[in-house]
This record gives sequence, C-alpha cells and structure tokens, in this order.
Amino acid sequence: MVTAMHQSIAPHAYSALRRWRHFELDTAEEAQSRIANVLHPHKLTPGRHMRDARYRMDYLRLSGLGFAAINHGGPMHLDSHGSNDDYLLLFCPSGTGIVQFGTEEFELSGRLGFAYNPGQSFRAVFSKDNEQLVFRLDADMVRRHTDGALPLLRSRIDLDEPAMQPWLALVTTLLSNPAMLDQARTNRLVAAHLEQLLITFLLRGHPHHGGREPRRSAGIAPASVRRSEDFIRQNATRPLDLGAIATAVGVPQRTLQEAFRRFRDTSPMQFVRDVRLDAVRERLSRADGPCTVAEVALEFGFGHLSRFSQDYRRRYGENPSETLARAQRR
Repeated sequence: MVTAMHQSIAPHAYSALRRWRHFELDTAEEAQSRIANVLHPHKLTPGRHMRDARYRMDYLRLSGLGFAAINHGGPMHLDSHGSNDDYLLLFCPSGTGIVQFGTEEFELSGRLGFAYNPGQSFRAVFSKDNEQLVFRLDADMVRRHTDGALPLLRSRIDLDEPAMQPWLALVTTLLSNPAMLDQARTNRLVAAHLEQLLITFLLRGHPHHGGREPRRSAGIAPASVRRSEDFIRQNATRPLDLGAIATAVGVPQRTLQEAFRRFRDTSPMQFVRDVRLDAVRERLSRADGPCTVAEVALEFGFGHLSRFSQDYRRRYGENPSETLARAQRR
C-alpha cells in the first residue's frame, strides 16, 4: 500500500535563515515591538502560567521580500487589527496554530498556511512548541510585478495543491541555501528575479481575485465605496481596520475590497493610509506653533515612525521634517 506524501515546509527547509538572528528576548512586550517594526502591528498575549519564556526571531529582508522564523517560547495568543498594508503568508512548520479570520477558522502547519491581505484583521493561537515561518510581501513590490494591481488572496493556503509545487520548491531551495541568500542580498538583479518568480509562482498556484492588470471602471463607483471613503475621512484619527469599515457601510469585507480594487485601483486600507498621510501633511504645512512630526504622526495613527517617514517621503518627495521646517520658517 502506497501512502501519499504531503508537501510541506519543514524546519530544515529554512535552515539558512538561522544566520540572521533578529532578536532573543525575555518579555512579550519587547518581542511584540521588534516583530511589529519589520512585519506587522499586533498584540501578543502569553498563555497562562507561561514563565521564563525566551522569544526568538530570525529575519532577513530582500528588497520587497521579508522572511521570518518566530519562536515564542510557549503558548501564545496573537491579535492583528488590520493595520498592516502588506501581504503576509504564515505557516507553522513546528507545533500547531489555529487562525481565526472573519467566519473562517483553520489549523496552521507546515502544509497549511494563512494568506493575509492588506488591511485584514485576524487572531491566532499557537501551541507551546510552535515556530512560525512568515513571508512578508510588500504591497508596492506586488504592484511592480502585477502591472499595478493588488490581488486578493484566498486565506487558506494548501501546499499539497500541485499548482503550488513551483512556489514551494523555490522557497525551500532559497531558504536552505546560504550561498543563494548571499547572492540575493548583495545583487539587486538576483533579488529582483527572485521577487518576480515568487510572485508569479504564488499567483499561478494560489487562488485569488485580480492581480494581473488593474481594472479601472468607466462607471461610477458603487455607494459602498463612496460611503467608505466618507467614513474613513471622518474617522482618520481613530483606529480603523477593514472589518470596521465594512461594518460601517454594511457590506462584506471581500466585496468592499473588490469594489475598491475595481473602481479605485487600490485597497480600503491603502486609502486609509493615503488619507492619513494627506492629513498629516496638511497639519505640518500650516503649523504655526510648537509641534513635532512624531506628535502629528501618532495623532493620525502612525505608530511606527520609521515606516511613516518612508511612506511620507515616497508620496510627497520630501521628509515630514522638511515640510514642518518650511511651515515654521514662514
């Protein structure tokens, strides 16, 4: 009798990633902050009676790609409130995890993963012996390789699907080969080719909506999009996630995302970020008294100032401090 072999990511498949230790810490608060700086904002709640935990993370950034192996040292609850603007792919090569997304709930393993789309909220519970392998795909990088479109990925990833075999083979070859990683770190052309292959293999192998070309409609955007835009502008200083916006306008999250993609060629959470950046710029441009960039950025929900500065500079071609200095000189 022949037993079917499941395709999965095992811990040895990303052994080369161990060379880039990002941190080793004793407290959940510090680990939460360090993870949020490079992956996604979230809240960590250790399991009951969890003592003497050692939090570890290995992390490598390659242009628009990020690879992370995270070990919490014990059982952990994770809450992500939809404030991340990039894609995440989450697997559990060791131990187990349960992810809750909207009405969906499924187990994570080295074979079954979770695809996080920008702006979504989710919860996860991890076992004591769990280690997570996380892939971060910058939204701007995805746009570069999909003619400007932002695909909406199906939340459940199954590496047993034959169409996912090219992606799995590339990932395991890359993350288990130190020489290959070094080439990608030191050669922009190599990194760009890897980006293209990973995105292409993922979108060819994993179900999604859109993703090849931006589809702009010549018609008028539906009322749900216009109401969402009004709601976002009116609540720019409040915590916002995709679920809250969809609830406010009375449509499912996926329907709202698809409508924004089709009629605005963006996502609801990207629109939130743009509205907040515009509000910060307006405030800095008319500052007529004591004021700091950090104060204004925090007021409009930008908790990670380094990423805020990068987004601001990309959108307006100057640093926020330059905008403020010009206003104060006037």
